[in-house]
Amino acid sequence: MFISKMIGENIEPVMLLEREIFSDPWTETAFYTAINNPLYESIVAKEGEQIVGYLIYSYIPPEGEIQRIAVRTGFQKRGIGTALMENIVLFSKEQEVTAITLEVRAGNRAARNLYEHCGFVKEGVRKGYYQGPQEDAVIMWNRRI
Repeated sequence: MFISKMIGENIEPVMLLEREIFSDPWTETAFYTAINNPLYESIVAKEGEQIVGYLIYSYIPPEGEIQRIAVRTGFQKRGIGTALMENIVLFSKEQEVTAITLEVRAGNRAARNLYEHCGFVKEGVRKGYYQGPQEDAVIMWNRRI
């Protein structure tokens, strides 16, 4: 597996993965906006030529936010999510970011376990934030970047 910067030719396979994982997928325009915004870092994880994960991150030092992270079904629990997160933490340090936040569905235990493993802690809840299905969002922070 290797991690590289997301580029335009990655958008189509990333969107397929996005629709596989999320009930509220981002649009093609949203992905192009992210890869062209200087205050975003967008990365993909590949095995061979296949994209098996991606992460979209925005930042304005001293804070950053994980906007999106996904790992293809069948490739989960193989360290890909951890590698993507570790890559963003290293990038954050270079950008003088000292704290990163994210939100996650309350019922997404696998994702919450990943984030906790990467040093994130629950700091709040947004009631009924997600739709399709309706669910609370857990707000998590890693303030030790």
